[in-house]
Amino acid sequence: MNQLTLRNTALLSLLVPIQSNDGDQFDDHTFEALETHVTQLAGGISRLGDVVGSWLGPNGIQREVLRRYEVTVPIEDAASVARELDRYVRNRFRQHAVYITETPTRSVEF
Repeated sequence: MNQLTLRNTALLSLLVPIQSNDGDQFDDHTFEALETHVTQLAGGISRLGDVVGSWLGPNGIQREVLRRYEVTVPIEDAASVARELDRYVRNRFRQHAVYITETPTRSVEF
């Protein structure tokens, strides 16, 4: 029986608004380009669907639809991949801020 080899990884969760800060809807090509970029950067990406986020803004409660993604990377690459995700989403999706979380994980080596 083969033993599984686990490696230290990080799960990066990324929320990307489906509209710009100016209210312009992003097209499918823009999201496909993000998915391609992250696949080339980190080896793969999972799209978990759309969610609604809420926060307290200067004019009361704000709500928006966001696309949720997850990426698993070697733990030593997590910070650099997160920085690149932040840079890419700020530029291509015209965002003032990007929501990315990192969770330490152990993954089967493949």
